[in-house]
Amino acid sequence: MLISLFATAVTTAICLLYCRLVERRSFASMGFRKQGWLPRYLKGYAIGTIMLLLCALILWLTGDLDFAFAENIPVLYLLAFFVGFVIQGMSEEVLVRGYFMVSLGNRCHMAIAIGISSVAFAMLHLLNPGITLLALVNLTLFGVFMAVYILRTDDLLGACAIHSAWNFAQGNLVGIQVSGLAPLPTVAVMNPVGENPLLHGGAFGLEGGLIVTLVLLIAISLTLALPQTAQRTEPV
Repeated sequence: MLISLFATAVTTAICLLYCRLVERRSFASMGFRKQGWLPRYLKGYAIGTIMLLLCALILWLTGDLDFAFAENIPVLYLLAFFVGFVIQGMSEEVLVRGYFMVSLGNRCHMAIAIGISSVAFAMLHLLNPGITLLALVNLTLFGVFMAVYILRTDDLLGACAIHSAWNFAQGNLVGIQVSGLAPLPTVAVMNPVGENPLLHGGAFGLEGGLIVTLVLLIAISLTLALPQTAQRTEPV
């Protein structure tokens, strides 16, 4: 799992090179900007972490998840997975949004590009263990949220941070399976209570449940209400 996370750096490198050398696009056209990159990344990381922990908190309060701290906290493994998810979250956002959605949006209406890229993002998880129809819907909604965030803020890096933070918080802070994948080293363990996965998502993780549906719909609505950030066209 850890090796596969680091290996996704290859995807990012290929996308950046393709956009730069073949499509002749600047990195700024993908949503990358130098100015204020660290505060924007930290802001995105905070958003992703808060969203995931909010889902877990709601499910704990409703009695659908229990909670316990892990007996042993493997700090070095946690740091390694933190870096791994930073790389993995960036790779998927660069591929699906920075490259595919933007390139598609140059050829058709952006709403169509958002829809197609979001469904494509969900389809990337079709072979994950425990995948369900609701999980695919939520993954599509997550893609829509990422797309809207990028277009509203002109900030692909912030979206990369949200994606990375969501996965790390789910897998390594509260110990819930990330999109059906194997359990990871974690700070705490939150296990489903009961056999009805409708709210908590069951074996697929929180993305397979209705609480994530609700939180994502709220996040999309709030992001749409943000003022549009002027797009930067200077090369990065």
